[in-house]
Amino acid sequence: MEQPFDDAWKTLMAFTYPHEAHLAESFLKSEGIDCVLVDEMTVQVHNFYSNAIGGIKLQVRESDYAEGLEVLKKGAYAPSVSGSSKVVRLSMSDHVDQEHCPFCQSENISLNRKPGVLMIIVYFISGLLFPFMKRSYTCFDCGQHWKFVKTTG
Repeated sequence: MEQPFDDAWKTLMAFTYPHEAHLAESFLKSEGIDCVLVDEMTVQVHNFYSNAIGGIKLQVRESDYAEGLEVLKKGAYAPSVSGSSKVVRLSMSDHVDQEHCPFCQSENISLNRKPGVLMIIVYFISGLLFPFMKRSYTCFDCGQHWKFVKTTG
C-alpha cells in the first residue's frame, strides 16, 4: 500500500557505513515504522564521501519520529539522553566494583581512555609517547559517565 507524500520525512540518525544503516532500518521496519535511507548509493559508490555529505541518513515520517527514536534506544542504536554527559567523580574505596555501573548496576559498561595533559606535554617535549591516559567509564544502559578517584584516609 502506497503512503501519501504529504507527510514530511525527518532524519532520525546518520551512519557512516551502509551495513550499520541497513541494520537500524531493518530493526525499525520490524517494529512497524516506515523508514527510508537517503544518500546510501552515493556512499556505496564513493565511500570516502560519507562524512562529507553527512553519512547515510535514516529518515522516518515526522509523525513517527518520537516512536522511532524510542525504538532505536530500545535496540541500543541510539544513545540514551537521560543522564548528564559530564563525568561524575566517585571516591575509590578498597572494595570498589569496577565491573558494574554504580548507578544502575548494569554490566554493560565501557572503559574509556583519553590522553591526559601530562602525556601531551611529555610527548611534545621528548617526542616519545608515554601511556599516561585518563580513565573513565561509560554505562550504555543509563548513559552515565564516571571515573574513580583515590581518596586519602
